[in-house]
Amino acid sequence: MSTSLVYAQEETQNNCEDVLNWIIKDLTVQNLDKSVERMNKKMALAYFYAHDNSEDLYVSLASNPQLLSLFESMKRIDRDFEMYLDKNRPYKRYNKWSWLPWVGVSTNNYSYKTIVKQWKSLQESDPRLFNDMPDEYKLDDWDIATGDILDKVNASNLSNPETRNRFQSLAENYNNRYQDLINNTKTSISRQMSSLKRDIDNVHEQMDDLIKNIYSENLTEFEEICPQEQFNALFNNDIYICPIAGTQNNNLTKDLTLKLRDLSQIVNPDFINNIVEPVIPEQPVVISPNLTVEEYDYDNINYDGSYCERDNNMVDTAVIHHTATSNMFTPQDVHNTQVAAHENDVDPYGNPDPWYMIAYNYAITADYSGNNVNVYEGRPTNLRGAHAGGHVNIDQLDESVREIARNHQIKCGYNDDQDPEHIIDRRDSRAERKFNRERSEGFISANMTSVGVSVIGNYMPDMIKKRNGGYSSNPSGYPRNQGVRYPNDNALKKVGELICKLKRDEHPNLRKITDHNFIKIKKALADGTSPSGTCCPGTVYYRMQKIKDFAMEACGFSNNEFILDISPRTRICYGLRNL
Repeated sequence: MSTSLVYAQEETQNNCEDVLNWIIKDLTVQNLDKSVERMNKKMALAYFYAHDNSEDLYVSLASNPQLLSLFESMKRIDRDFEMYLDKNRPYKRYNKWSWLPWVGVSTNNYSYKTIVKQWKSLQESDPRLFNDMPDEYKLDDWDIATGDILDKVNASNLSNPETRNRFQSLAENYNNRYQDLINNTKTSISRQMSSLKRDIDNVHEQMDDLIKNIYSENLTEFEEICPQEQFNALFNNDIYICPIAGTQNNNLTKDLTLKLRDLSQIVNPDFINNIVEPVIPEQPVVISPNLTVEEYDYDNINYDGSYCERDNNMVDTAVIHHTATSNMFTPQDVHNTQVAAHENDVDPYGNPDPWYMIAYNYAITADYSGNNVNVYEGRPTNLRGAHAGGHVNIDQLDESVREIARNHQIKCGYNDDQDPEHIIDRRDSRAERKFNRERSEGFISANMTSVGVSVIGNYMPDMIKKRNGGYSSNPSGYPRNQGVRYPNDNALKKVGELICKLKRDEHPNLRKITDHNFIKIKKALADGTSPSGTCCPGTVYYRMQKIKDFAMEACGFSNNEFILDISPRTRICYGLRNL
């Protein structure tokens, strides 16, 4: 074997390990909240199963010192657990057994991991307490690893405040959820067990989608530096990792384990901070096909509205929208609708905060049949749009734009002399302070780092099904009983060509293509809070891959220079999920 071939194989192996570490970081740090919720629910379900299958818990406690010791340990960890035992039958006799010698073992240092391991052991050694409990609800190695992380956070003095705060908030979230559950005496045990199973099933579904997305997106994105067959070879040879091959039809949360690497490193800030996104070699940008972007002079601009300038190099994302209007609307119609809708907006302090002009940077008109497709200018791309909503964490921005965002000298204000070049004449100090304050806290407006591209038309049904039953009216939507309306390929191709042109001419760091819903909820998901999304961009969501393909084709790319960064299926508008 030649020396150069050996070096090439070693380089590929190192690249694949970088990709694997990047996936590990995403699975553990970014999505740990799901693992904690899963562990929490399964621990509580184990507790209720042990109760429900004990005809006489008085006898069960006396004859099963391991179970009684676990109750004692849980009481020491959870300050409300003893109160629950005192108030609820048949646990009133519990304290009579507290003098037993095996209860007297010191439990002050019991940990989440220890408790999970002991409950798991009990499920295996005394199955009568968990009669008919399906395997997917039993505690497993993933839950043990999650408890291990929580213990290490509580016990360690992390030097990175952001990392420590994240883990502490997750631990508190676990504790609060558990206390809420065990203090709930309004419903029967059987009803709580049924509810817990539904909750666990829902978490499994969400985790499956998260894992599938993490793997598929990374394997696609980094295929050039780590071919999939090389990654699978590394993956299958790792002693801590279950093979990924053949898991497509299985439950990933059952087949995979968080112990992809030594989890003791996960709470080490140096380890976390030293994992960086693998670098894809720069490729020359090929000139895109001829694409005409029509200039557009908007009437009725609201000059009482403030706006902010930005560095075009800060943009790393194209956000795709639909206008949820008739497709006969012109860009002026969209502008008029949005300006009028936000004419009386106020900021959190009650100050007037109307919109200056159309929210999107580009508007694409197209008949639903795909004819008469045109691309029009919207809000100038050197101005922050008003299309995305929400915020993004700076540390989640692409590396190429992260420092630009941190050092950007914000300028916001008003166009008092109403010039067509949108030059700021009077500064808006409130908007500038708000931007700087948010940036100091680690996040900025998603509109600063994205360009908004909207397909004019309504790609949602005329009646949108709600999660909790019933429908909401959606004028100009497609008749829900007459087939689904998707954007025509001619319109999608123009969107792709426009994204290519923007990368070439306006935003050299543009790389990610996302849907409006995801950019709106992304920070909340990353922070572990409950996000409120949107139905935008309607069924365009199901054509995002085509938009990426058209953008790649227009620029002559072949190595995933553009990537999709879109909503998980479980997070899109409820009325779209079953399409």
